[in-house]
Amino acid sequence: MLPRPTPNVRPTMYIVGDVNVDLGMRVEALPAEGDDVQASSRAIGSGGGGLNAAVAARALGVGVSLVGRVGDDPLAEIALATAWRLGVDLSHLQIDRVEPTGTCMVVTTPSGERTLFSHRGANVALDRRLTRHVPIHLAELLLVSAYALLAEPQRGATMDLIERASAAKVPIAMDLGLAVIERARPTLLNAWPKIGMMLLNESELRALAGEHDLERALAWLQAHGTSVNALKRGARGSTLIGSDGVRFECPGGAENPVDTTACGDAFAAGCSLSWARGMNLEACGRVGNALGALTASRAGSAESIPNSEELQRSGALDHWPSRQGDEA
Repeated sequence: MLPRPTPNVRPTMYIVGDVNVDLGMRVEALPAEGDDVQASSRAIGSGGGGLNAAVAARALGVGVSLVGRVGDDPLAEIALATAWRLGVDLSHLQIDRVEPTGTCMVVTTPSGERTLFSHRGANVALDRRLTRHVPIHLAELLLVSAYALLAEPQRGATMDLIERASAAKVPIAMDLGLAVIERARPTLLNAWPKIGMMLLNESELRALAGEHDLERALAWLQAHGTSVNALKRGARGSTLIGSDGVRFECPGGAENPVDTTACGDAFAAGCSLSWARGMNLEACGRVGNALGALTASRAGSAESIPNSEELQRSGALDHWPSRQGDEA
């Protein structure tokens, strides 16, 4: 394993989620079963919903700690390279001596949309006995990548973090996933009352509400959602719905995406942290949109997420509420 440098910013945002090696390939069209399709390019790098969100949070100058698990193997060095370089706190990252680091093949078509083939490996083995040492009561925000609820023991460790954060009155945001709605709905509903912000896309909203019509699904979300709900809408930006049911349309999505692999994770980090810092919902959408759109403008996973200088140039941080301890 590579050495772990000590971050120069104390973590105040904690993120629990997957850490993967992403193998990306670009193809003209997805193959039919049995076809042999040649890729026009390929790349290997850092990925996983938890790691991508942590990298995006660092672009905001915030100290962030990643809670996850990797294998004791060379792939872990690839998976963690971007996080190490940017100073993400990895003191709560677990090392698995049996299971390999998670891997994901990301196949992207000219539209920028991607299809994923994942082996979650060590991610699923997240150990509650170790996550109990995470000082979650010191956090200004816990962001949960909902894929951490899919299977035990990761599910139990994640629910324990949610319970402890809720008891300490730490704001909790969850970035939803379609597989979680389909395969772990009881766990999701158990966590639901403790979640202050839910982030989801249109497909996830339709599945969650049991409504194909988007307007009816939005009405369901207004009636049954968490205190704040953030709907990711791709090129159309995002829709934020407050606790009073009022909608805020926030334009600014990626109009000509190159690769959408990590843009939802980046949006979730920016939007949820803005909310935790008390920004109005339109501003939350604007920060999330900027992170997501810049990420989608180039190929790759964590490596495609913009740095702080790029984010500053976008204008999204003109009214960013920095706090003592943030990186200048």
